[in-house]
Amino acid sequence: MKLIKVKINNKEYKFLPKTSILEALGEADIEIPSLCYLKDFLPQSTCGLCIVEVRGRGIIRSCDNFIGEDMEILTHTPVLEKMRYEILKLLYSQGHVGKCGSCPKREDCKLLKLVLKYKAYPLSNFLAGKNTLSEFKIGNISFFPEKCIKCRLCIEACQKYGSGVIKIRGFGSNIKIIPPGPGCVGCGRCVQVCPVGAIVWNKK
Repeated sequence: MKLIKVKINNKEYKFLPKTSILEALGEADIEIPSLCYLKDFLPQSTCGLCIVEVRGRGIIRSCDNFIGEDMEILTHTPVLEKMRYEILKLLYSQGHVGKCGSCPKREDCKLLKLVLKYKAYPLSNFLAGKNTLSEFKIGNISFFPEKCIKCRLCIEACQKYGSGVIKIRGFGSNIKIIPPGPGCVGCGRCVQVCPVGAIVWNKK
Protein backbone atom coordinates (compact mmCIF):
# COMPACT_ATOMS: atom_id res chain seq x y z
CA MET A 1 0.00 0.00 0.00
CA LYS A 2 1.35 3.39 -0.98
CA LEU A 3 2.09 5.71 1.94
CA ILE A 4 0.97 9.32 1.90
CA LYS A 5 3.63 11.99 2.29
CA VAL A 6 2.73 14.79 4.69
CA LYS A 7 4.67 17.71 6.12
CA ILE A 8 3.96 18.56 9.76
CA ASN A 9 5.60 21.62 11.28
CA ASN A 10 8.00 21.65 8.33
CA LYS A 11 9.11 18.05 8.88
CA GLU A 12 8.21 15.25 6.45
CA TYR A 13 6.30 12.12 7.49
CA LYS A 14 4.57 9.22 5.75
CA PHE A 15 1.30 7.62 6.82
CA LEU A 16 -1.20 5.04 5.64
CA PRO A 17 -4.17 6.29 3.62
CA LYS A 18 -7.39 7.15 5.49
CA THR A 19 -5.46 8.27 8.55
CA SER A 20 -7.03 11.22 10.32
CA ILE A 21 -4.82 14.22 10.94
CA LEU A 22 -5.14 13.70 14.70
CA GLU A 23 -4.11 10.05 14.38
CA ALA A 24 -1.16 11.09 12.22
CA LEU A 25 -0.06 13.59 14.85
CA GLY A 26 -0.18 10.85 17.47
CA GLU A 27 1.95 8.56 15.32
CA ALA A 28 4.43 11.41 14.90
CA ASP A 29 4.50 12.00 18.69
CA ILE A 30 3.11 15.50 18.26
CA GLU A 31 0.69 16.31 21.05
CA ILE A 32 -2.24 18.68 20.68
CA PRO A 33 -5.15 19.05 23.11
CA SER A 34 -8.52 17.39 22.75
CA LEU A 35 -11.38 16.72 25.15
CA CYS A 36 -13.88 14.89 22.94
CA TYR A 37 -11.68 12.36 21.17
CA LEU A 38 -11.07 8.73 22.16
CA LYS A 39 -9.34 6.29 19.86
CA ASP A 40 -12.00 3.58 19.86
CA PHE A 41 -14.93 5.98 19.32
CA LEU A 42 -16.14 7.91 16.31
CA PRO A 43 -14.86 11.52 16.18
CA GLN A 44 -17.26 13.75 18.09
CA SER A 45 -15.96 17.04 16.62
CA THR A 46 -17.35 19.10 19.49
CA CYS A 47 -14.64 20.65 21.67
CA GLY A 48 -12.68 22.41 18.92
CA LEU A 49 -9.33 22.10 20.69
CA CYS A 50 -7.71 19.77 18.13
CA ILE A 51 -7.61 22.47 15.47
CA VAL A 52 -4.64 22.67 13.12
CA GLU A 53 -3.72 24.93 10.23
CA VAL A 54 -3.50 23.31 6.80
CA ARG A 55 -1.97 25.21 3.92
CA GLY A 56 -4.65 26.04 1.40
CA ARG A 57 -7.51 25.07 3.72
CA GLY A 58 -7.04 27.25 6.77
CA ILE A 59 -7.89 26.16 10.32
CA ILE A 60 -9.71 22.83 10.60
CA ARG A 61 -10.39 20.15 13.20
CA SER A 62 -7.84 17.36 13.07
CA CYS A 63 -10.08 14.62 14.50
CA ASP A 64 -12.49 14.38 11.57
CA ASN A 65 -10.26 15.38 8.63
CA PHE A 66 -7.95 12.98 6.82
CA ILE A 67 -4.40 13.53 5.66
CA GLY A 68 -3.79 14.14 1.97
CA GLU A 69 -0.79 13.84 -0.32
CA ASP A 70 1.72 16.66 0.25
CA MET A 71 -0.49 18.23 2.90
CA GLU A 72 1.31 20.84 5.00
CA ILE A 73 0.15 21.05 8.62
CA LEU A 74 0.99 23.44 11.44
CA THR A 75 -0.04 22.54 14.97
CA HIS A 76 1.04 25.24 17.44
CA THR A 77 0.95 28.62 15.75
CA PRO A 78 0.18 31.68 17.93
CA VAL A 79 -3.29 31.89 16.36
CA LEU A 80 -4.09 28.24 17.15
CA GLU A 81 -2.82 28.53 20.72
CA LYS A 82 -4.85 31.70 21.28
CA MET A 83 -7.98 29.96 20.00
CA ARG A 84 -7.37 26.98 22.30
CA TYR A 85 -6.86 29.34 25.22
CA GLU A 86 -10.20 31.06 24.57
CA ILE A 87 -12.04 27.74 24.17
CA LEU A 88 -10.62 26.41 27.45
CA LYS A 89 -11.48 29.60 29.32
CA LEU A 90 -15.06 29.39 28.08
CA LEU A 91 -15.46 25.69 28.95
CA TYR A 92 -13.98 26.15 32.41
CA SER A 93 -16.20 29.14 33.16
CA GLN A 94 -19.31 27.01 32.72
CA GLY A 95 -19.84 25.22 36.02
CA HIS A 96 -16.24 24.51 36.99
CA VAL A 97 -14.89 27.66 38.62
CA GLY A 98 -14.55 27.13 42.36
CA LYS A 99 -15.69 23.50 42.12
CA CYS A 100 -12.42 21.64 41.52
CA GLY A 101 -11.55 21.20 45.19
CA SER A 102 -14.64 19.08 45.88
CA CYS A 103 -14.75 17.29 42.52
CA PRO A 104 -13.89 13.56 42.64
CA LYS A 105 -12.42 13.90 39.13
CA ARG A 106 -9.92 16.62 40.10
CA GLU A 107 -6.86 14.33 40.09
CA ASP A 108 -7.65 13.06 36.58
CA CYS A 109 -9.59 15.91 34.97
CA LYS A 110 -8.48 16.55 31.40
CA LEU A 111 -10.10 19.98 31.37
CA LEU A 112 -8.36 21.10 34.56
CA LYS A 113 -4.98 19.88 33.31
CA LEU A 114 -5.37 21.85 30.07
CA VAL A 115 -6.66 24.95 31.87
CA LEU A 116 -3.57 24.90 34.10
CA LYS A 117 -1.27 24.27 31.14
CA TYR A 118 -2.71 27.15 29.12
CA LYS A 119 -3.33 29.36 32.17
CA ALA A 120 -6.86 29.75 30.86
CA TYR A 121 -8.43 31.07 34.04
CA PRO A 122 -11.56 33.21 33.79
CA LEU A 123 -10.87 36.92 34.10
CA SER A 124 -13.56 37.27 36.74
CA ASN A 125 -14.12 35.23 39.89
CA PHE A 126 -17.80 36.13 40.16
CA LEU A 127 -18.77 32.46 39.69
CA ALA A 128 -16.26 31.06 42.14
CA GLY A 129 -17.93 29.02 44.84
CA LYS A 130 -21.25 30.87 44.57
CA ASN A 131 -23.32 28.72 42.25
CA THR A 132 -24.86 25.49 43.47
CA LEU A 133 -24.69 22.73 40.89
CA SER A 134 -27.72 20.70 39.92
CA GLU A 135 -27.26 16.98 40.56
CA PHE A 136 -29.17 14.06 39.07
CA LYS A 137 -28.63 10.62 40.61
CA ILE A 138 -29.24 7.15 39.27
CA GLY A 139 -27.91 4.42 41.52
CA ASN A 140 -24.30 5.23 42.33
CA ILE A 141 -23.82 7.64 39.41
CA SER A 142 -24.28 11.42 39.60
CA PHE A 143 -24.66 13.81 36.66
CA PHE A 144 -23.94 17.56 36.95
CA PRO A 145 -25.35 19.26 33.81
CA GLU A 146 -23.63 22.61 34.44
CA LYS A 147 -20.23 20.89 34.20
CA CYS A 148 -21.09 19.09 30.96
CA ILE A 149 -19.15 20.28 27.89
CA LYS A 150 -21.37 18.19 25.57
CA CYS A 151 -18.49 16.11 24.23
CA ARG A 152 -20.93 13.18 23.80
CA LEU A 153 -18.41 10.58 24.88
CA CYS A 154 -20.80 9.35 27.57
CA ILE A 155 -23.41 8.70 24.88
CA GLU A 156 -20.92 6.74 22.77
CA ALA A 157 -19.80 4.72 25.81
CA CYS A 158 -23.36 3.99 26.87
CA GLN A 159 -24.30 2.85 23.37
CA LYS A 160 -21.19 0.72 22.94
CA TYR A 161 -20.82 -0.83 26.40
CA GLY A 162 -23.92 -0.03 28.45
CA SER A 163 -27.67 0.00 27.92
CA GLY A 164 -27.96 3.05 25.65
CA VAL A 165 -29.95 5.13 28.13
CA ILE A 166 -27.92 8.35 27.86
CA LYS A 167 -29.45 10.52 25.13
CA ILE A 168 -28.99 13.88 23.46
CA ARG A 169 -31.74 16.40 22.88
CA GLY A 170 -31.88 19.66 20.93
CA PHE A 171 -29.71 21.27 18.29
CA GLY A 172 -26.80 23.69 18.14
CA SER A 173 -26.30 25.72 21.31
CA ASN A 174 -29.50 24.22 22.78
CA ILE A 175 -28.12 20.68 22.95
CA LYS A 176 -28.68 18.94 26.28
CA ILE A 177 -27.41 15.58 27.49
CA ILE A 178 -30.14 13.48 29.09
CA PRO A 179 -28.42 11.64 31.98
CA PRO A 180 -28.65 7.96 32.88
CA GLY A 181 -32.15 6.98 33.94
CA PRO A 182 -34.30 3.86 34.22
CA GLY A 183 -32.60 0.99 32.47
CA CYS A 184 -29.09 2.07 33.47
CA VAL A 185 -27.04 -1.03 34.28
CA GLY A 186 -24.49 0.91 36.34
CA CYS A 187 -21.52 -0.19 34.26
CA GLY A 188 -19.78 3.16 34.83
CA ARG A 189 -18.35 3.47 31.33
CA CYS A 190 -19.80 6.98 31.13
CA VAL A 191 -17.89 7.88 34.31
CA GLN A 192 -14.67 6.52 32.83
CA VAL A 193 -14.83 8.51 29.60
CA CYS A 194 -16.12 11.85 30.93
CA PRO A 195 -13.18 14.29 30.65
CA VAL A 196 -14.51 16.93 33.05
CA GLY A 197 -16.26 15.34 36.04
CA ALA A 198 -19.79 15.93 34.79
CA ILE A 199 -20.59 12.24 35.41
CA VAL A 200 -19.01 10.73 38.52
CA TRP A 201 -19.48 7.97 41.08
CA ASN A 202 -21.43 9.14 44.11
CA LYS A 203 -21.46 7.86 47.66
CA LYS A 204 -25.26 7.56 47.76
